[in-house]
Amino acid sequence: RNRTSASIVILGDTPYSNCCVDELAGKRWDIQAVVHFGNACLTKPVGNVEVFYVFGDVHCPSIENNTNSIVTRVKRHISDTSGSVLFFYDFRFMKSARLLYDHLKSNDVCVIFTEPALPNSTLIEDPTTDRHLGRIYHLKDKSESPKCLLYLGECDSSFYSILVSMKDAHDIAPIVIDPETGEVNLAAQSASKFLRKRYFLMEKAKSAKRIGILMGSLSISRYLDVVDRIKHLLKLAKIAYTTLVVGRLNEAKLMNVPDLDALVLIACPQASLYNNP
Repeated sequence: RNRTSASIVILGDTPYSNCCVDELAGKRWDIQAVVHFGNACLTKPVGNVEVFYVFGDVHCPSIENNTNSIVTRVKRHISDTSGSVLFFYDFRFMKSARLLYDHLKSNDVCVIFTEPALPNSTLIEDPTTDRHLGRIYHLKDKSESPKCLLYLGECDSSFYSILVSMKDAHDIAPIVIDPETGEVNLAAQSASKFLRKRYFLMEKAKSAKRIGILMGSLSISRYLDVVDRIKHLLKLAKIAYTTLVVGRLNEAKLMNVPDLDALVLIACPQASLYNNP
């Protein structure tokens, strides 16, 4: 407050996914700018409010003090894999990720480092530039998919959102580095296994007689267009539907919604998947 003449309001936690900018709460205070702390999906917001992202700088001693050991274990996992390694990470661990990237590169690993792609930012792009789920990176040949996805962070829905949405996901080896312990392991589920669960639920949804359109965010660009499109398709299929706005999702809330055979979640890419769908 001592460094600015602007009024400051602390919005606290969002009622929806904490990775999305909560413009809805800000409108109550007629805000003109938001400082978004912590986890971020970098999905374009629905409005024109200026957003400044602060991811945090979380140190990972188990990574920073054992880079040589981690590089050795990563190389062991990719020894049977030919092709490039695409390195994603939780933005909070960017400093440790950069350090690890430098060591991998110096050990002759063909690794591609990703950077945050901020919404509405002006980035110099060329034919080698690619974007994926809030990240930007450079590929020598866009026609060739990376053979390995290396991820520094938790093996959670954010990781699987990245993995299963990639081209040729079935052929990509998923390797996760635990930021707390420095353990290097294959992901608990491959893209194929994770997607098989999704396909099973999609088949069940085809026989649904009544579907709930569940709002997982009210802050991402064009979410209303998505809702309108789903309603249009359901009308064509002559399937009854209802729109649900319940705030942060939990089982207790959803159990109070009767007579629904399936739910369709409208959310940002990072929050639209669950570990156990």
